Amino acid sequence: MIRPKPIVSLLAVVLVCGCTFNERNSRGTAGGAAIGAGAGALIGAATGSWWQGALFGAGTGALIGYAVSSEPETPRSYTSSDRAREDARRRDDAERQFRLGMDARDSATAEYHLKQSVAIYPTPHAWNNLGLIQLQAGDKGAARTSFRNAIELDPRYDPALKNLEKLGSS
Repeated sequence: MIRPKPIVSLLAVVLVCGCTFNERNSRGTAGGAAIGAGAGALIGAATGSWWQGALFGAGTGALIGYAVSSEPETPRSYTSSDRAREDARRRDDAERQFRLGMDARDSATAEYHLKQSVAIYPTPHAWNNLGLIQLQAGDKGAARTSFRNAIELDPRYDPALKNLEKLGSS
């Protein structure tokens, strides 16, 4: 005779186990619970209590199914659109630092933000302005390097070319 109460309990265990995790783990948990319930029912039938065997098997199978399905997913490949979004984000961050440097009220703050800007996403105008701040502070070597970095990024960037030329003559 089939008792409805144990079957309802078994279904409740399988549903709870299958619905409490993400999709990938749900499939493993529910599948493991179903297999475990079947195996447990067979073992339980041989020992005289099929529904207790099924319940125990469902729980054990759900845990094993969850553990098996919990292995880390392989990371998706980094696409060109991902690279473009990351590049745009870096440009925005660098531009924000550049603006902070240009709006700074003292040269130390300006230099700090311009260095942040070129570290995030180097541009000729950021290197050139950093060079001007360094030149104003009396650090001709650092200014020369900054102007050269600007020219390296854009060999025709006129402000850096002129600043490097002026620096060479002094």
